[in-house]
Amino acid sequence: MPTFLVRLNAQQKHPRDFVGVFVADNVRDLREYVDECCPTDACEFATLPNGGVFLSGTSLPIPYDLGESEEGDFFKSAQVTDSWFRYFVGPDDQAEWEPLEADEDDLTA
Repeated sequence: MPTFLVRLNAQQKHPRDFVGVFVADNVRDLREYVDECCPTDACEFATLPNGGVFLSGTSLPIPYDLGESEEGDFFKSAQVTDSWFRYFVGPDDQAEWEPLEADEDDLTA
């Protein structure tokens, strides 16, 4: 299943701001996930190679009992693998960014 890195596109007030990393079967499903946190037409995406996120320090147990709180910083001190790192810090020409706007199939479904 593909993993996608999503950021705001150049037309936004804060272009290139990180939106998230999402795993989805296809771009149509990706749009649904991104729509939970921001307008999809404000975003663009790149497909990430194999890799992941890991914690280098102490972390919270899984499953975690939140108790009365709804806070749990599961990604405190998180890092990405070397294969993903260049997508986060490298020049734009290292990634192929595509718009995350609705395509014709989405409009007819």
